[in-house]
Amino acid sequence: MFFGSLATLIAAFLTLKSKNIFVAAFWPVISNAVVIGAMLHFLIDVPLIATCFYVGLGEAGACYLVGVPLMKFLEKRKIITGPSVNS
Repeated sequence: MFFGSLATLIAAFLTLKSKNIFVAAFWPVISNAVVIGAMLHFLIDVPLIATCFYVGLGEAGACYLVGVPLMKFLEKRKIITGPSVNS
């Protein structure tokens, strides 16, 4: 639970600093791939590179196939207002 929260904290901080929605979606992919991939490698002894790749692939699907279109939709409908990342 600690490492997942750490990955989320890192991703949230870097996402907050991003000016572009596509760059903002990149940080959760990288932080989860590295942190969770490494955790799985050490806990259940799976190959590090392959595990990081597959965790990153799943996170990329969530961020880019669901997250980015959802953010665009919510911003277009003015459901989300205030400071946000621009495309």
